[in-house]
Amino acid sequence: MIVGNVQPMQVLKSLSSKDVALWLAYDRLYPFGQQRTDFLIAQLTAVCFNLWKGKTTEPKDTDDFLGKRVELTEEYVSATLRTFKHGTN
Repeated sequence: MIVGNVQPMQVLKSLSSKDVALWLAYDRLYPFGQQRTDFLIAQLTAVCFNLWKGKTTEPKDTDDFLGKRVELTEEYVSATLRTFKHGTN
């Protein structure tokens, strides 16, 4: 049994721009999905690194193990939504 809507285009069509803005704001406060997983792995990596580093090695922070973050500008969000709308082909 499948619960919910699993087709991205149907989800996009059913959301208003206000709904999308609210989800983006929620994601900034409480990240979910791949971004959250990346953060948790970076956090674990920083803990392990600092636990096993040598005495002369500087400690590392979670940010040292994260890739470049994308700023959620209006242009970036619009481009992302256009990709969903038109596909990547």
